[in-house]
Amino acid sequence: VYGSQLRAIPFAPTPGAINNMTKETFNTVFTYDMDRDTDMYVSNRPLRTIGELGHICYDTWRTIRLYKHDKNPAHPVIDFFTLSTNKFRRGLVNINTTNENILASVFYYAPFNELEDFPSRTGWDTAVQLAQVISINRPYERVTDAFSSTNLVPIFKSCGSTEIEHESVIRNSMDLFTVRQNLFTIFLGAESFSESIGGFARWQGNTLSRARAVAEVWRDPFVDTNGMSKCFVRYFKILDD
Repeated sequence: VYGSQLRAIPFAPTPGAINNMTKETFNTVFTYDMDRDTDMYVSNRPLRTIGELGHICYDTWRTIRLYKHDKNPAHPVIDFFTLSTNKFRRGLVNINTTNENILASVFYYAPFNELEDFPSRTGWDTAVQLAQVISINRPYERVTDAFSSTNLVPIFKSCGSTEIEHESVIRNSMDLFTVRQNLFTIFLGAESFSESIGGFARWQGNTLSRARAVAEVWRDPFVDTNGMSKCFVRYFKILDD
């Protein structure tokens, strides 16, 4: 619910009570090193993305942080919550992809503040900058690991003046990412070689036959109860050309 609809309960602060306390403090004392973003947004509806958990206070002065600033890491809440009841979802983008344009497409046109009627949105240049920084530090075992680089902070801060806007790109894109799909294209080559009689080097001789093949192998980066990652061959073809 919205903070204005809540009533303060003694010894059990509600989001509304915390928000009022914050505003009162900012109106009287300005000795704190804060961003002065005093409004807390909690939508009166079901969550649309896991990133909206970043709006919620879990302590008197703390909200769930979605990206690393300087010292504190990104909050792992995104790795443990989901809005889906399915065991898997199709069409997600692997955060470890080597194609920066595909990665950037997830960030592109994300609203800075989705609670506004006509919010500003992420441009393509900003989306590409995010993709480039994330690509440099891969691979990632968890989605939140991708947002823990302090090199991302200036890009996030270019999205607006408040923390709500700084986190907007993550909040509106992270449900489209995954690390579960690891695909590897493997090329194989083998030769049958006959060494020459009396040769002085192993390379002296003749190749009797050779074969080449290509395989697509799937690997789950999440280990099972035995500490092993499941792996199987999805596609295999002998190349004869």
